[in-house]
Amino acid sequence: MSLQTLLPSAKMCQGSQVSDSDSDISPAEVTTIPTHLFRVHTPDSAGFTSTAAVVSPALLHWCQTKIASKEPANVPLPDRLCDLLHEEAARRLVRHLRRGCLGEEESCNLMSWPSSLLFVLQYAVYLHAEGFSRPELSEIYLLVLDTTKLPLRVRGDFMHDIDLIKKYQPFSGDLRSFSQLRMVNNCGY
Repeated sequence: MSLQTLLPSAKMCQGSQVSDSDSDISPAEVTTIPTHLFRVHTPDSAGFTSTAAVVSPALLHWCQTKIASKEPANVPLPDRLCDLLHEEAARRLVRHLRRGCLGEEESCNLMSWPSSLLFVLQYAVYLHAEGFSRPELSEIYLLVLDTTKLPLRVRGDFMHDIDLIKKYQPFSGDLRSFSQLRMVNNCGY
């Protein structure tokens, strides 16, 4: 079984798990998703990215484990943020906001999709000039996602960072600090 054949089944499995009643974040707490979202991808980006799919490191790890397992049916899907205890969800959110998935890829199930084209262009230039591996410009890709073309069931997978920060800030002093910073500089998705 290859990763390409497993990814559609992983998406279906995750999709079948997700419903409005599963989330502890109500629709009233979620702001509108922007029409366009952007993502910068380099060879060092976490997870898996192609023109057909963007897969979190945790789901990629799940796919690889399932492929390698002698009993693939016993490999549990990665935890969704809303399925975790609030304290653990807050810890993972802080980790993602601070440094992405560095060192904890198996549990990193968040992927950033800013709504500001200027922000992602600045980030791409930063990665090229100052980033860890300083990729060549030809190795830096900009993905543009038109959210109006997504099925409704998938749109619920996208949430503003500030909505998550507000939800989990009572469980983390670090998130309270992020919340203050974002409320002062409320800029983008």
